[in-house]
Amino acid sequence: PEAAGGAIERLAAALRLLLGWQTWALPPFRDETYSLALLAYMIRPWVLLLAAMPPWRPEERSELRARLPLLSGLVLALFFPLAVAGFGLAALAWMMLVLAAAALPLLRGRGLFERLAERLDLAFDRLFPPARELWVWAALGFFPGLLRLVLLALGFRESVQAGERFALTLLHIPLVLAIEALYLVWMWRRAEEKGALTRRELWPAVMILAGSWALPAFVVSDLGLALLNAPVFLLVLGIATLALGRELGRRGGLYRAPWLVFALAMLVLMLPLGAKLLIKATDLAPEALSQRLLSERNYLRLLDFAYPQRLEEVARTTSEELMVMGEVLRSYTQSGLFGRGWLNTEISPHIEGTALREHVPAIFVASQWGLLGGIGLALVFVLIGAGAAMAAPGSLERPPGGPLREATVFPALAALAAATLALPSLHMLLANYRLAIFTGKNAYLLGLDSTADVLEAGLLVLLAAFGAATARDDQEPT
Repeated sequence: PEAAGGAIERLAAALRLLLGWQTWALPPFRDETYSLALLAYMIRPWVLLLAAMPPWRPEERSELRARLPLLSGLVLALFFPLAVAGFGLAALAWMMLVLAAAALPLLRGRGLFERLAERLDLAFDRLFPPARELWVWAALGFFPGLLRLVLLALGFRESVQAGERFALTLLHIPLVLAIEALYLVWMWRRAEEKGALTRRELWPAVMILAGSWALPAFVVSDLGLALLNAPVFLLVLGIATLALGRELGRRGGLYRAPWLVFALAMLVLMLPLGAKLLIKATDLAPEALSQRLLSERNYLRLLDFAYPQRLEEVARTTSEELMVMGEVLRSYTQSGLFGRGWLNTEISPHIEGTALREHVPAIFVASQWGLLGGIGLALVFVLIGAGAAMAAPGSLERPPGGPLREATVFPALAALAAATLALPSLHMLLANYRLAIFTGKNAYLLGLDSTADVLEAGLLVLLAAFGAATARDDQEPT
């Protein structure tokens, strides 16, 4: 699994390096695209390898000799940001990411996470007392949304400016993934205790969806925060409940309900029919709307996807921009099977402001490498998603003649992190082909001028590699 993950990571980083060099050497001549591409190419693979290392006990000299190549990579990855980005907060963030990746095998070698898991097992009923557990989950589920409300009141809506722009999703997404991973383990264990999965075990999932994704999306007016991340949770929840059904010898009913919810969510997100049904069900037809809502970009994106002809009726600057964007994207994505060839694309002035972020798959992949290039990029994210499914609760290898291994927090966190890398990126790839709604988010690894994108993707890679490594430790005989 580590070799497959490394190959995927190298492929994605190499693509970014090509595109970073292209946008530095050719229009729009942006220096930061190449420097960020170099950082991604040199550092993220080492983060993946360091975090996925077997537990390390430095006092054993034989292990030290075997790990010398990785230690040399650690030194390179640790000081490379200083050479590329100079002394600053961004370089410090990169160095902290590398140090965290290097520290994880050491902590696993000392048994820290194993002891932490044991203490979590002992304290589980204290953390979630059966009489008040739903209230505890309500507090946890709504905590990220309330935190975003507080940050908004302090003047931080989507990012913090500290020399570099750091998106608040760097904090928000890992925090919610940790809450979701804890919930998946709680759901599994409560169902095993009762011998069945009941609606009570699924109520916290509703609270997490409402408080961690829907509420913050409404507060900061960021449709993509909910539309891209809620399906990730639903997908991993669906995999876990199906595995739980196999473990308990039950089928159908609640054990498949999350799959149905996930399918409905994807229908609304991906298909024009789903967008039309959403507009009709909520009575959001253009003729019945206030002038304020008609100026809301999120609604206009939905309208563009469901009823593109009605954008002309709205007669707003934003609606005209979306109409032009749709036509420009069609010109990029209709480049045949093999495309125009590398370096044979130009950035349209109509989408120049977003060309290096959410429109990268159309301008630099579909246009230059055609339909095959788009399919290849999609397969990279599909493989990452397949890795997520392998780490989901109940998906670990069954011991010979024994039951499924019980769910633990760190592999669940790995599944959620890898799925977060995959599903939103696939969505944005489809959006560039006009097959899904645009949300303003770029595919992971393809925000060419975004430091936050590179750091967020690196953090997700770190969580996925660490969780997969702990799952491997659990499977190895002691």
